[in-house]
Amino acid sequence: MNKLLLCIFFTGFYLFASAQDDTLIIKKNIKLCSDSMAKAFLKGDWKTYAHFTIPSLVEMLGGEKGFIAFTQEMLDEMPDSSIKDFKIGEIVQLLKTPGSWQAVIEQKLVFEGDSVQLKSTSYLVGISIDGGTAWTFLDPQGDVNTARLLFPELSDALIIPPTIDDLQMKEQKGKKAN
Repeated sequence: MNKLLLCIFFTGFYLFASAQDDTLIIKKNIKLCSDSMAKAFLKGDWKTYAHFTIPSLVEMLGGEKGFIAFTQEMLDEMPDSSIKDFKIGEIVQLLKTPGSWQAVIEQKLVFEGDSVQLKSTSYLVGISIDGGTAWTFLDPQGDVNTARLLFPELSDALIIPPTIDDLQMKEQKGKKAN
């Protein structure tokens, strides 16, 4: 009887430890893919950026070429120097669904204009349909309905926090602060 209990205990412990290892590997894959996406964005490598964007959005914009043209058009309206920082933050939520792994990942962007600075914290939705190895992302701007439009299989358990924007006026050069 004691041997049976020990066997059950160690089997349960092994399964728990194995699940923990799988989650750690999946989180590393999320970080690797999301960091690669952010680097591609900062470099203007739109082909790589499209690779890490959820396929339904890429297709909605006319495939890879249409997505790249749309992205370039949107960013052409901003001076190259306006994007000061783009970093991937913490993995806020990770869950397994019958057909995919889904995650919520924090992203931080800093934009600067002539007299303003915008610090934005928003949350990407990450999707993996291959067991957690490859990930694609979308930024629903805190709106779960936008996320569901692009990925209808989005779990009801996934919680997308609202975007937080901190707009600050920059001190003008040559003017004294009071």
